[in-house]
Amino acid sequence: MTANLEIVHKMELLSKQMVTYTLNHKQLNTISQWTIKQLGVKNINELRDKFEGVAYFNKMNKKYKCLVALENILKANIVDWNVVEANPNILLEKNLTKKAKIEITDFDFNSFPIVKKNTQVPTYLMLLKGEKTVNALGYIDKEIYNNQENFSPIRKMGSVDSEYHYFICLEKTKPIKK
Repeated sequence: MTANLEIVHKMELLSKQMVTYTLNHKQLNTISQWTIKQLGVKNINELRDKFEGVAYFNKMNKKYKCLVALENILKANIVDWNVVEANPNILLEKNLTKKAKIEITDFDFNSFPIVKKNTQVPTYLMLLKGEKTVNALGYIDKEIYNNQENFSPIRKMGSVDSEYHYFICLEKTKPIKK
């Protein structure tokens, strides 16, 4: 079985466990505005380097969407949005969720999520489907992190990334209680 077929099969098995949140128009507009502020422009058409700027916009927009969806799913404030409003670059910091003591990893349907190898806090796995639907697959806790069989190293040009790994045991993800 190829990696893609394996991922699709695992996702189908986990579909009952996923919690779905659909972002509304107001949330989508606010997220786009935060991301545009991060780029330091008034609108996306002002970008000097369209390709890199749009790629960055899409990446950060995805992170914001996953974060807003997780807050709504958990019914908890993970981030102080007033601080983000004043300083949109706050989401670029590595320890964004340090206060909340969680990590958020977004990933695509046809790939395994990439997670930090030795994280000591729960990592929520978020799957963005389309422009406004986010599925929370569940989370990985310390117990799952301690079992090395759950991970596969990322190989880059003959070397192995020691900080990040693929999380390959999606079926071991702990469900989010609704």
